[in-house]
Amino acid sequence: MVSALEVPFEPSQIEWRVMNTTKNGQPMRGQVVPYADQRAYTDRLNALFIFDEAQRTRAEREGPDLLGALTRITGGRTIAIRNLKKIKDAAEKLSVELRNQYLIAYRPSDLTHDGKWHKINLRVTPPKNDSHLRVYAKRGYYAPPE
Repeated sequence: MVSALEVPFEPSQIEWRVMNTTKNGQPMRGQVVPYADQRAYTDRLNALFIFDEAQRTRAEREGPDLLGALTRITGGRTIAIRNLKKIKDAAEKLSVELRNQYLIAYRPSDLTHDGKWHKINLRVTPPKNDSHLRVYAKRGYYAPPE
């Protein structure tokens, strides 16, 4: 992303200005200095950091919702990050969750191979002193076909 900011501006986006320099409050000399047009900066930053729905593909627009649906079905969770400044917070949350997880195995009592969806209902009674307990679990499974 930083490399996209380092690309030189087009000549049409540059304005040349004369700037007077001073030393100890005394004028020294004039210098010709290039300035990028303000609109050039704005356009470049918008292209990098603002998500314009009209410019995004269908996959880009629908991707976060599809990923969320997939993670819910498989018992996971998605942490959506819409602001790059929130990446550190999301990584810290994820790190804490990964260090504090339990894995519970499940084997159905009915091993029928019918190819159908079988719902799983997992209930957990949290300790009285821990209100932050969250359960992420698969909602069910498809039995293998015959």
